[in-house]
Amino acid sequence: MAGQPPLQPDSSGFSNYPRNSYGGGGDPSYNPNQRPPGIYFDFISIAWKLVQQNLGTWVIAVLLSYAIGYAASVPFSLLANLLVNGSLASPRQPTLTLLGAQLALSLIPSMAVQVVHTGLLYMGVKQARGQVIEIGDLFFGFRRFGSLAISALLYSICVTVGLCLLIIPGILLAGMLVFVPLLILERNMTLQEAYNECISRIGTKGFSIFALMFVAGLTACLGLCLCGVGFLFTYPIYIVTMGLTYNTFYPPMDQPMAYAPIGIEPPRY
Repeated sequence: MAGQPPLQPDSSGFSNYPRNSYGGGGDPSYNPNQRPPGIYFDFISIAWKLVQQNLGTWVIAVLLSYAIGYAASVPFSLLANLLVNGSLASPRQPTLTLLGAQLALSLIPSMAVQVVHTGLLYMGVKQARGQVIEIGDLFFGFRRFGSLAISALLYSICVTVGLCLLIIPGILLAGMLVFVPLLILERNMTLQEAYNECISRIGTKGFSIFALMFVAGLTACLGLCLCGVGFLFTYPIYIVTMGLTYNTFYPPMDQPMAYAPIGIEPPRY
């Protein structure tokens, strides 16, 4: 672009770009993996190419995440039903207190599922940065279980209330706050810091992020057409797409201006 100094490659072999503007143009030294903060729908196709590099790991991770969710939900569901309804030999009349306890018990497995899902998102961020992903990354979120569980609950409440207010606020909040768990986990922020950061950094871009989430989610759901098994192969596309998007807003803290190569060249700007 006119008026900008020529880009010079750094020690990693990639060129830095101005964080507040688009750079590169036709400059061959421009690293196309470094993009200004924004929403790019071609990340979906890039995500699929990245997923193929570690397809076996992703399939096992998605399968394991659903197994964990099922294993966590069954005992708590049985306990909640027993608490409220009693046994066949001694049925119990439900009360508000018992129903409240049932709700609390049902939230525990859903929180565990959300923490595991944050582990998947963390894997997506690592994949986007060209780092090695492992099945163990799936459990990385449990070190911040409390904060992530509360953030998942607040996210559901905010989006639900927003949808009740003529839908549009819910769509904005769904996109604007989607990176809160990753900021808590990857940047060790408190819940309040993560919310403030997303509100100030993402803002109205939440609408575009929601649109990307929706399209990437539809792509992932295509796997359900293959007897459901295909979802194991397509759901990681959604995860890595969000990882790539997160990476444009929050690049690695140790290398804020130079990503590791991911072996795929997106369109230049």
